[in-house]
Amino acid sequence: MIWIQVMNGRWFDERQLQAYVADGSERFRKSDDRKAELPDGDGDGAGAGAATAGEGEGENERLDRFGEWLEEEKEKEKKKKKDEKNSNESIPE
Repeated sequence: MIWIQVMNGRWFDERQLQAYVADGSERFRKSDDRKAELPDGDGDGAGAGAATAGEGEGENERLDRFGEWLEEEKEKEKKKKKDEKNSNESIPE
């Protein structure tokens, strides 16, 4: 609770912090109110030329691509383990 007393109301990155004990009912949302303040000016923090939510792919598309990537990595890991197991079985003792 001391952390809450110390941090509540402090300023960080030109925003005032609110510190409290969460009860689980909070619903947070993304904010893009500082787009003009980022170095590349488009608000995504990814540098010049990066697609923003309105210009390129949306949040759902990014999540889908991320899910596909996770599945690919999972399959690669399975194949790697299978290959290692097969190579260990073929080594004579």
